[in-house]
Amino acid sequence: MKIKFLISVVLFYLINYGLWDYIVLFHNISPEWASFYVTLILVIIIGLLHGKRILDSFRAAKDRFKKPLFLIKSIVLPMLIGYAGSILLTYLATALFKLDILPQNTENIKQVQDTIPLALTFLMMTVFAPIIEESVFRESFLAWVDRKKRPLFYIMTTLSVIFFAGIHVNPFDLADLVSVFYYLPLSAALTYIYLKNDGEVATSIVAHSVTNLFGFIFMLVGML
Repeated sequence: MKIKFLISVVLFYLINYGLWDYIVLFHNISPEWASFYVTLILVIIIGLLHGKRILDSFRAAKDRFKKPLFLIKSIVLPMLIGYAGSILLTYLATALFKLDILPQNTENIKQVQDTIPLALTFLMMTVFAPIIEESVFRESFLAWVDRKKRPLFYIMTTLSVIFFAGIHVNPFDLADLVSVFYYLPLSAALTYIYLKNDGEVATSIVAHSVTNLFGFIFMLVGML
């Protein structure tokens, strides 16, 4: 099982960066369409590697998803706290580094919305991305870890938070790198949701999907 998780992480980086660059540089395809193709390839791979595990998780959680109190306690409140942390850390980072922080990832998504059909953008943001990223950065980092082995558990939890936040920023652009402070609290919230629900990836996928849905709507109406 650990091999599958390792393969997921390795393929994520190889495809998301290496294949993306190859498509853009050598096949005269726009970055936005390359992002869609790469996302589609990744979600197929994740489905092949972890599809049964994901479906089993949704089956186990479906009754709980029908309970408003569960949704509020397990998804809404943690994500609201995550957003509050994002706003606070972004404000502090802006004041400290004297930079106008607007995550490049947000600009990239806007460009995707302007380039590829809206329905495909919707699928990318609210279905494909949550499945891929929760499978890679929550499941692959934490599902195999024995929580009784505290040092390893804490290390992998920290890495899960950092690596997820890291994929949303450009490390070669200082202003964008600083925007990691925006993503860290959201990453921590999703990791908390995953762990709080006993590693049930369906719950963090739904939380991630709902979060991206609001982002999609806000960008659609020009609020971001």
